[in-house]
Amino acid sequence: MSGKRFQFVFEAEDYDRSVAFYRDVLQLPVVHSWDRGRDRGAFFGAASGIVEVVSDAGGFRGPRRQGVSIEVDDPPALYRRIRDTGVPFALELTEQPWGTVEFAVLDPDGNAVTFFSPEKAEPAGEGVVSVDAAAASLPGPWKPKDLVQVNDAVVRIARLAGEFPWHHHDEDELFLCVDGSFQIELADREPVTLRANEMFVVPKGTEHRPVAEATAHALLLERPETKQYGN
Repeated sequence: MSGKRFQFVFEAEDYDRSVAFYRDVLQLPVVHSWDRGRDRGAFFGAASGIVEVVSDAGGFRGPRRQGVSIEVDDPPALYRRIRDTGVPFALELTEQPWGTVEFAVLDPDGNAVTFFSPEKAEPAGEGVVSVDAAAASLPGPWKPKDLVQVNDAVVRIARLAGEFPWHHHDEDELFLCVDGSFQIELADREPVTLRANEMFVVPKGTEHRPVAEATAHALLLERPETKQYGN
């Protein structure tokens, strides 16, 4: 079977509250809505699908253990924006063992709304590697790319812009600033500022986060299995 569009439909206990949640908190675009008295509804665009919120599902109610997952380009940025609204998370920003970065919130009716983006690591290259070319090829901030593998470590390049979530690793992590400048904020000491050609090692177990007011690039030296969002 092949379909044209996936649509998740549910009847809201409080229609206006649920519509406000999807429209104002999650900021999903309203693509269609109607008001026929008791029969009210709204379509929200969600990637290639639709979340449909209705006031009356015509007597049909699905199981309560339900939810919807939406693929997005930048889960960390969306996580930070939703966090600032005060909405509680059902799942904090997490890098899953199967390779996705995701978080989840509960809507006013208890439906789980999960936002995710696959982290597809590219294999480390061989031969001569141009750091400048690798930096230019990155798809966006906080999407690192493996450049080369050296013994038990891998050299990665990342574009930094804005704030990365607080996290820690069970091993040391080396940052070498390639261009621009950025800070590494540390939970137990003053922040460290790195400029081009400067490096710093974050000791294992240290809560930290990179922060860049303007776009910068950095090389990272860490283990291949190191999780981007920490342990």
